[in-house]
Amino acid sequence: GNGHAAPLIGFARTGTTSNFVGEFADADADGFADCVDDCPNIPGQIGSTCDDGNEATTDDAITDACVCTGTAAVLMQVAAKVFLEGPYVPGLLQMDDGMRTLGLVPTTEPYTGLGYMHVGGGGEITSPATLAIPGTDAIVDWVVLELRNVLDPSSIIATRAALLQRDGHVVDVDGTSAVQFPVPAGDHYVAVRHRNHLGVMTLAPITLSTTPATVDFTASTTETYGTNARKSTSGKMALWAGDVTFDGVLRYTGQDNDRDPILTTIGGSAPTATAQGYHPGDVNLDGTVRYTGESNDRDPILQNIGGSVPTAVRFEQLP
Repeated sequence: GNGHAAPLIGFARTGTTSNFVGEFADADADGFADCVDDCPNIPGQIGSTCDDGNEATTDDAITDACVCTGTAAVLMQVAAKVFLEGPYVPGLLQMDDGMRTLGLVPTTEPYTGLGYMHVGGGGEITSPATLAIPGTDAIVDWVVLELRNVLDPSSIIATRAALLQRDGHVVDVDGTSAVQFPVPAGDHYVAVRHRNHLGVMTLAPITLSTTPATVDFTASTTETYGTNARKSTSGKMALWAGDVTFDGVLRYTGQDNDRDPILTTIGGSAPTATAQGYHPGDVNLDGTVRYTGESNDRDPILQNIGGSVPTAVRFEQLP
C-alpha cells in the first residue's frame, strides 16, 4: 500500500515474512512499514492508516488503504557540527560568512535544484531575518543532513536541508534549533553533505531521541566512515573543498573535472576575470569565483588531490 506514518509498532501478526513493523511488511528493514516509505512526507506530521480492515492480511499494494492522517510527530533531534574547508579560517576557529554579507545565500535550500534526491525533506525555507544575523551564529551556507539505515548505511531514510553557522553548528531554518526528523527513536548513521565539498558520515550509528544528539565532525576524535574522509586543518577537521560538480569526486583534469566549471563561470576566455554570485565554483565561499590570483577557487582542487599529479582524484567517503 501507499501511506505515510510513524512505524506501526506493537500490532500482533501471524505469518512467515521476515521483516515486519508491527502488523505491516517492512521489506527494506528500515523500521518503517512499506506504506510509510511510499507516502510523501508532511514535515512535522506523521501518521496513517495502512490497514484494509482484514487482520488476516498484511500490507500489500492491492487491498490496503494507506492514508496520510497528519498526526503530530515525535521528532528526533540532531545537533551536528561541521567545518567547510573552503571558508574556514584556522586562526579564528570558525568560517567566513562572505556570501551572507553580500546577500547571496538563498532563502530556499539549493539542493533540490542541483538534482539532489531528498528523502522526506526538501524545499526548506529560511527568512531574510535569519540570514541577517551577524557574528558567530551568522549563516555561512546551506548543508544537507542525512539519516541512514542502521542495517545498511548506503540506504538514506531521511534528509533535511539545514543552515550552517560560522562556528560550525548545523541548525534548523529558524537559525537556532537542532535539526528535527520525523523518524523513530533509535540508532542511525548521520551524514552531512555540501554542494561543493565532499560529504562525511559517522563510522558508527548514533542513537537519536527527542534530546538533541551531538555529532561533532570538527573533532578528530569523532570517527568517520572510510579513509581520510576529512581534512585536518590546525587541529580541527573540515570537509574537503572543491567538489564543484557535486558528484562526490574531486577531479582537476579529464571528464567531469571540477576546474573547468570555474573557468566557464567567469566567462571562459579571460582567466583573470571574476564572477560574483551564488555559484558552485565559489569553492572558498567568499561570494566571488576566481580562476587565478589570490584566493582563487582552482588551487584548492589541485591541492586536495595531492598537489603534484593533476590526474589524481579524491573520492567522497560515503557508502
